[in-house]
Amino acid sequence: MNFSLKKIYSKKTLGVLDFGSESVRVLIGRRKPAGEFCVDGAGDSPARGIVKGEIAHLGDAAESVLEAVRKAERAAGSEIGALYFNFDDPEMESIRSSGTLALKGEGEIGPTDIAAACETATRLAAHFERHTVYARELGFVIDDKDPVADPLGVYGRKLEVQMHFIRARSVCVAAWSDLMRRAHFSDAVAVPSAWSVAYGILPSADRARRTVLLDLGADFLNGVFFAENRLRELVAVPTPREASEAAQALAAKVALWKSASGDIDRILVTGDLASQKEWTDLLAARTTLPVHVSGPWAVPKLGDPRFTSVVGLLEVAWELQGKAAGRRREEGLLKSAKSRVVSFIQEYF
Repeated sequence: MNFSLKKIYSKKTLGVLDFGSESVRVLIGRRKPAGEFCVDGAGDSPARGIVKGEIAHLGDAAESVLEAVRKAERAAGSEIGALYFNFDDPEMESIRSSGTLALKGEGEIGPTDIAAACETATRLAAHFERHTVYARELGFVIDDKDPVADPLGVYGRKLEVQMHFIRARSVCVAAWSDLMRRAHFSDAVAVPSAWSVAYGILPSADRARRTVLLDLGADFLNGVFFAENRLRELVAVPTPREASEAAQALAAKVALWKSASGDIDRILVTGDLASQKEWTDLLAARTTLPVHVSGPWAVPKLGDPRFTSVVGLLEVAWELQGKAAGRRREEGLLKSAKSRVVSFIQEYF
């Protein structure tokens, strides 16, 4: 963002960006009390410099981002303060990892115990060529026998956590970070587009159900198993030319997910190719599950399945911003408490 544009705007807002196969979309939004989003500004530009999800020309891609951002900021009359963008890697992988913590005696499990167990699982999942872009707890086990969703306040001698990670190639993450820095958003946050799609289709009250989500992009196909308000499995591949090939691969994945996790209620299809009835017919025939085409719910004017990932990104960004604000408050309270202790010691000792 150049200096002259920055001087125009007096307030900073939440912005989201989706780099599609044909266009770059940017939304500037805020949440309304009813839960839906109000889009204050939107902008788009032709997608340049990206080929099949890979950055082919950094300068062209950065110009596409800047053009869409400028349009959205002018429409909103405000500058983007925090930017979140949908991220895909052709070689993204979905893995699980467990971490354990031996507790002192049979004590009450606190937040630091949970954090320590999660840190162990995270370390075990680390890979020097891979970067974690999504991490979430799937469940906990107390003393090797008692599964719980939330162990806080429970008594036990041993705590085990199972976590789900989505990892991308470090070189791919670095390339997109370079792109965002070139576009003057060095603090932009990458969000796996599968997460955005899940939040785009499913209102919060509907995220406990076992659902398979299929995002049919022109470049990428994301198949997601979503349950208990979490991404539980992910398959991300370049979109095959033949729908039958993709349907067969996804049907095999759905069978594995069902055998591992129990019944799955439905398949929801969205994305650029969702209107092609061939996909839904094939999926229904090969999985024997009800298949429905779905669009985003949080912005009524943008209900087309083509907008699911960018609208859902507003939901994810809002959640992540809330968590970040909570951490900052906790850090501020801790810093304030430390300052008071230091002042007390200096005054009386």
